[in-house]
Amino acid sequence: EADPYRANLELHVRAAPSGVAVRGGAHESERMLIEQLGHEISFEHNTRYSMGRDGSRRLPPRTIVFCTTRSDAERIAVGLARLLPVLIGAGSDGTDGHSSSRRTGDAATVGVYHSGLTIAARRKAARQWARGVTRVLVATPAVGLGLDSPDVELILHPTLPPSLASYWQQVGRAGRDGRAARCVLWYSPGDGERVRHCLQAANPGLVSLPRGQADLSAMEAFCTATGCRREILFGCACRLSCLVAFGA
Repeated sequence: EADPYRANLELHVRAAPSGVAVRGGAHESERMLIEQLGHEISFEHNTRYSMGRDGSRRLPPRTIVFCTTRSDAERIAVGLARLLPVLIGAGSDGTDGHSSSRRTGDAATVGVYHSGLTIAARRKAARQWARGVTRVLVATPAVGLGLDSPDVELILHPTLPPSLASYWQQVGRAGRDGRAARCVLWYSPGDGERVRHCLQAANPGLVSLPRGQADLSAMEAFCTATGCRREILFGCACRLSCLVAFGA
């Protein structure tokens, strides 16, 4: 029987750099956040390789980075494609900003997936992910079931999901092979307002409804919790007795 608590998942929340999450434009807080994303991937890569979990070839961990908007996804994908070769030691041959994937050398590919891509680009991104060519996929929640993979080891959220249900669905893509996986979310107190703005732009009136406001408030409470986050997710005592404070 499947474990509803997903005991193999570590749930972490980090303080966003300078108290600011990813916002429009290439500025310092975004650069710092992309660096932190890269370091999480590099840390997982080094740990996994030293443990010999996937053989002798040094490939970055299968990672999904979930973003709120298409523009966030595009910028973060470009930033990670430039950064990971430095952190992991691969070469870089780069591509233009219209490709569904960006090479980071022989060892890794950073891919991007969102509804703004052409059908051909989305199909190509799906094929590359399925074949393991893409190791790091930067996506909006539009990522489809066809991009499932049982060996995802890392889920990163540089922006706040709109609800606990969305968050749990997205982190649930990690560790489906039963192995340990980490899920890291970056948060700052201003994130809720930014998510409200993005949701209102896409779905006028949505976050003005009581349910939309309650969903965001619950998500913010999850991020600032000082006790077990699974108790917030499931609304009951957690049998895992886990304690992960904000910033851990």
